[in-house]
Amino acid sequence: MSYPYTTAMAHLGTPDYHSFSMTQDPSEITNILNGELISDYIIIKGFFSFPIKTKYPSIPSFVDETTTVYPLTGECTLTGAEYLLAKSQGCEIQINTVIKVPFKRVRVKNEKGEKDKLQNPPLPLAA
Repeated sequence: MSYPYTTAMAHLGTPDYHSFSMTQDPSEITNILNGELISDYIIIKGFFSFPIKTKYPSIPSFVDETTTVYPLTGECTLTGAEYLLAKSQGCEIQINTVIKVPFKRVRVKNEKGEKDKLQNPPLPLAA
């Protein structure tokens, strides 16, 4: 892929700020579907701890403008995709705050009935 940033930006939807939600209840993260963790704007703040044998932890910590380290433990601000990746590595995450801004959806009728659809759906990925 030549331009990953541009491709990722093409998959972003229009934020539905009226449906914004914020919680400090860590159990609320289980109510968010995995697809929403990737497709909606999600910010998760908390603390993390990877297993001691993790060779390449996926959560960065910025020491200064030019130095980034990947520690086994620390404080974090994550997107939904970063959260899923860290969990797949066995990371324990103590969640303090979850902020969710979903994409705008429109109701579409077809021959099979009504369904919700993203207002501006992602473009197909080029091969």
